[in-house]
Parts: sequence; structure tokens; C-alpha cells
Amino acid sequence: MTRSNAGSKIISEPGSQVQAIFNAASDCAMLITDCNGVITAWSKGAERVFGWTAQQMCGQPFDRLFSGGHRNAERLSEQMQRALTEGSTSHERWYLCADGARVRGAGTLTPLLGVEGHFGFLKILRDCTAADEAALRLAESDKRYRTLFEAIDAGFCIIEMKFDVQGRPIDYRFLEINPAFEHQTGLADAVGKWMTDLAPAHEQHWFDIYGEVALSRRPVRFENNAEALQRWYEVQAIPIGEPFEHRVAVLFNDVSARRSAELALQALTESLRKEVAARTKDRNQLWELSSDVMIRCRFDGVIIAVNPAWQQLLGWSEAQLLGASIIDFVHPDDIPNTLETMQRSSQGQSFLHFENRYRCRNGSYRWISWSSRSADAVINAVGRDITALKEQALALEQAEAQLRQSQKMEAVGQLTGGLAHDFNNLLTAIQLQLSGLLERHPVGDPSYEGLNEIRQTAIRAADLVRKLLAFSRKSTVRRERLDLGELVGEFAILLRRLLREDVRLETDYGRDLPVVLADKSQLETAVMNLAVNARDAMRGVVEPGAGVVTISTRRLTADEARGLGWADAPTSEVALIEVSDTGPGVPPELLDKIFEPFFTTKAVNEGTGMGLATVYGIVQQAGGHISVSNLEGAGAAFRIFLPAATAEELVEAPVVEKVVKAPRDLSGAGRILFVEDEAAVRGIAARLLRQRGYEVIEAADGEEALILAEEWAGQIDMLISDVIMPGLDGPSLLRKARPFLGDAPVMFISGYAESDFS
Repeated sequence: MTRSNAGSKIISEPGSQVQAIFNAASDCAMLITDCNGVITAWSKGAERVFGWTAQQMCGQPFDRLFSGGHRNAERLSEQMQRALTEGSTSHERWYLCADGARVRGAGTLTPLLGVEGHFGFLKILRDCTAADEAALRLAESDKRYRTLFEAIDAGFCIIEMKFDVQGRPIDYRFLEINPAFEHQTGLADAVGKWMTDLAPAHEQHWFDIYGEVALSRRPVRFENNAEALQRWYEVQAIPIGEPFEHRVAVLFNDVSARRSAELALQALTESLRKEVAARTKDRNQLWELSSDVMIRCRFDGVIIAVNPAWQQLLGWSEAQLLGASIIDFVHPDDIPNTLETMQRSSQGQSFLHFENRYRCRNGSYRWISWSSRSADAVINAVGRDITALKEQALALEQAEAQLRQSQKMEAVGQLTGGLAHDFNNLLTAIQLQLSGLLERHPVGDPSYEGLNEIRQTAIRAADLVRKLLAFSRKSTVRRERLDLGELVGEFAILLRRLLREDVRLETDYGRDLPVVLADKSQLETAVMNLAVNARDAMRGVVEPGAGVVTISTRRLTADEARGLGWADAPTSEVALIEVSDTGPGVPPELLDKIFEPFFTTKAVNEGTGMGLATVYGIVQQAGGHISVSNLEGAGAAFRIFLPAATAEELVEAPVVEKVVKAPRDLSGAGRILFVEDEAAVRGIAARLLRQRGYEVIEAADGEEALILAEEWAGQIDMLISDVIMPGLDGPSLLRKARPFLGDAPVMFISGYAESDFS
């Protein structure tokens, strides 16, 4: 019988029941070999496990399936021998599959005995690859778990809950703990012991939490304080085992240090919160109560927040400002600098004392000095109102300019006065000589016409000297009580004749004008010069008939006078004479020059430049002030300020009726001591006196005159002396010569004003 026939015979001999079992065993591999280990039968289960069909495997040695290299046949022989000896053998090993993979098989090898004796083996094996891998994974997992269980720093335990008859959790027992347990809890030898035995004061809430986990089968994670252990724990509790076992696995960490830090942090946070609240309150109070304006705006100028000072200072409410642009409130002249500052602020630059002007709700502007810093795309700024400081600085600047102008005019006046005095002496000599020549060459004489022209020139020169003396305040004045309304009213008739027909003169007399003390003729001269100057300013500029010169008078308070230009106005009331025109006004660069002597904008031979200089001197000598300003639209206004006369001054200056005296004969007889340091004046004056019949003793200075007075003691009928001379002046001469003069009258003569020697 061949091997295949024997196999067929074995399969058919057991009958249909054996055949059915062999074919139905699909969950395991079944195969039959002969006595030498050659496969004779291959089940469907073997085909499923190994991947080979019965046709492929029948007739193949069984050890072909073995994995592991050499000695496969030897090992198979050993297994078959053991099976014959012991009746069956079990084994587990790796087998090869048709696809080259390996499968782990566990099974038995059983000898087959028939009527004729032993004829083969039955091999039954089960695929345990997945089970082995699972077991291996489980072993590895258990190893990892055990390693983790023993190595983690966190505490771990498995507890069994204990309930009373009412089902209330009252205790738990430790079934298992890890090495970190004792370190985390401070409890030693805890396995098998109840918690109440280890820590009698342990809190009930721990039993309640674990009891709920055991009964509800729901895990929890929480933090709680174990006061009995004096520790805080972070806990994760998980139900394990069967429900009736009431077991809970607990993983926990001692977080006392962290909790202490958190509590300290909370305390610090609360302290900081209170401090921040206090600072915020202080900041809010500063924000609310500060008189400085505060603002927060974006880099594009849109306002985010303002404090109440905006309404107090500028009149704008918060509702009117929020959402608006700050540029809408900045003075147009200050917008470029403000935009540049905003741009630089967006680049992180801070500013101190940036100044610009902001519009108030009433339309006026106020100067604000800003300090700003940008943060989080916002400009934070604080502004202080410096309008008063600006006005004070401007007033100081104007006062300094006025002081410089006053000092300049004073210096020019002193120079001019000295020159005028010396020039006046020369003119006096010329005029005296001319008087003598004209007496010898009367009308009809061939020389009369030339001499008369010289005299007219001398008269004009003398008028110029008078103007210079007026500017330098060296003129001799005759102060009297003046009503400015009457003065201007009377003088307006003459002024209308001076102005051209195409220039209209208008007057405006204020009420209750104060009385002033001034030289009437000089004041008339000042007003006339201003009116003529206004007329000339409009010539060729204003259309014929459109020119208007207005003279107005008003009563002013000291504050009103200061506001109009007299910074040093007295505390009493002030009288104002204003002469204005409708001309082009005064160029700004000439405002500080127009009162200087010989300064003029007229063409050559059209003016001396002494008109306004004369007005300046007259007003200054009257104790007043003159200013000029350009009017809005067109024209200039010259304002003469005069202090109102006090009651004491009015008593000292009573109204005196002028009595016209009849001309008297100037000829006479007597001895005159004539003292004059200017030789030309002295010689001519002495000759004229002699022509009148007087005997004249001449002296060139005070010292010579004193010697002559002593020499002619008791014989001098009159002393005529210059006032200001080198060495001994006129008044000093009088004091020393009086014993020699007796009761003889004295006459002082001078080219200086009375105020210089009175």
C-alpha cells in the first residue's frame, strides 16, 4: 500500500462520524502522518491556519512546517517517540505558513493504533499567536505598570470602602500602596490598616468623596485639605474591581508647597489688587480734580478720553470731545507743528513742554503746554494753561521794547537838546547882528532885501531849534488848566483850513473829560502835526473825497489806558486824544522809528522829519504818553494819553486872567553887569544895551563876574546872567555876589528850558 492509499484508508475506515469531526474542526489545525512523519491527511482548519491546501501538503514531511533551522527532523522524531512512550505529548513552537509568516502553535501529538497495530500520528494544534502576543503585551504592560507603580513620585493606593448600616461611608482600608505613599502621606505600614486607625482625626469629607466614587462608579479629580495630615492633595479617584467590592484606586500628590505658594500668591495678589485699587482711586481723583487738562488720543488724533478740566478751562464737554479730532480744536497756525509732534509720538518719542493753542467754546484761544508719552498706540498727555504766562512774557517783551525805545529816545533827546542849545546860541548871535544891520539898512536900502532873506532863514532855523527843544523836552512850557473838548472844538476850525478839501475832518468828544494841565499852544501844535501827518499819509493812496481824519477825546481808567498802549499809566484817570485816519497805516517795521527826529518817509524837500518828533517831546514834557497802532482794515491811530490833573495840582494852577500890558519904553540909564560865556552873544547883546543908553560891564564867566561885582560893589544897578556856564553857574554867582549887589534886580537868561534850572 502506498502512503496515499494508506491515508485514504485511514480517513474512510473510522466512518462518517470521524470524518465529520475531522472536517468540522475549523478552529484548529488537524493532520495525520504516517509512522515516519509524512502527512497523509490535512484538515480544513489546517488549511486556514497555515495557508496550504491538502493537495499541497499530503505526502510532505511534517517537519517542513517547523521554524528554527537545523535539527527539525530530529526534533520531530523525538516528539513521536515520546508520544509512543507516553501515549501523547504536548508541545508549543513556531511554525511556517505558506506566505512566509510565522504562527505560534500549541497542541498535542497522539499515536494512531489500529487492528494491525501502530500506523501513524494525529496532530491537533491551536493557533495561539494572538494569545501569546497578548500575554506578552500583558506581561510587558504589567512590568511597565509595576515599574511605574514603584518609580512614580505620586502616591498610589487601592482602598476598600467601609459603610455603616445606613450606607454611610465611615472608613477605608489600604489594600495596596506604592513606595511613594509613605513619603506623600507620612503614614507607615499602611497596608491592611484602616484610615481611622492611622489618622483618627481624618476628615469625614474624604470618606464621603471616596464612598461616592465606589457607589456611583464615576471617577473624580479634585483638590482638598487633609488637616489631620497637615497637607493639601491633588487627587484622582477611580472605581476598580467588582461593584460589590467597593474598591477605589487613588492617585494623589502632595501639593502643600504649591498650595502655600498659591495662597501666598493670592494674598499678594489681593494686596496688589488693593494697592492698584488705591492707586486707581488716587489716579481717578487726580484725573477728576486736576486743573490741568488730561487727554488720551490715538495717533491719528481721535480723542479717547478727557478729564473734566477741559470743560472748566475751555468750555468743551466730554460728549463734545470724545470721537472728535484734536486738530479740530488747534489754532490754524499751530496745526503743522501739532501734526509733526503726533507723528513723532507714534514712533515712541515723548515730549515735555510742547506748546500750542486750543480753541475755547467761546471762540477764544488759550495756550497749553503739553507733556506726553505714547503707549499701546495711544498718546497720553497732560496740558497746563500757560496763557497768563504767555501774556506776561508778551507784556514783558513789550515793556522791554518800550524801555529800549524810551532809552533810545532819551539818548537822542539829550544829544538833540545839547545841539539845539549850542545852535540856539549861534542863532541868537546871528539874529542880534541882523537886528543891528537892519536898523542901519532900513527898507529902501540896497542891502535890505538880502538882510531880510537872511533874517527869514534865521527865523526858520529858530523854529527848527524850537522843535528840537520840544522833542528833547527842553522847551519852556506854560501849563494851564485845559478842557480837551473845548481845545479840540476851538482848534478844529483851524484844522479844517489846514486839511485839503478832499479830506474830511470828524470829531468825537467824550463826556465828562478830565481837566489836564498842559501848555495849550504846544498841545495844539501836537494835534495839528498829527492831523497834517494823517493828511499826508492819505495823499495819493485814498481816493479824493474818501479820506477821513478823526479826532476823538475820551476819559479812560488806568486799566483802559494800559490796554490801549500806555503800560506805565498812573492809577488816576487819563484823558485821551486820538487822531486816526483811513490811510494805509504805518508799516510794522517803522513803528519804533517814526518818533525819531529827522526820520521821514516823505520825498526830499517835503518834510523835515520833526513833526512827530515834536509831538513826542511835547507829550512827554506834559507827563503823558503817545502810541501808534494800525487799525483793522486800514489807517493808523495816534493816541495821546495825558494824566488827569489832581485836586492839589488844580489848586496850585489857578486860572489867571491874562492882562494885555501896554508896550513900555525899553531905553534907560544905569550900570548893568552882563555875564555870558558865549562871546558872540555877549558882544552883540552888550552893544544893543549900550544903544539903549545903559552902561554895560561884560564878564565871560561866573568867576570874572564875581570879581567885577566886588570891584563895583554898591554901584551895579542890575545883574543879567546866563544860567548854565562852565565853572561858576548863574545861581551860584548870585549867592556869592549878593553882598556886593545889594537890592539890585537880577535877570537870568538861558537857551535851556525852565525845568533844567528851576
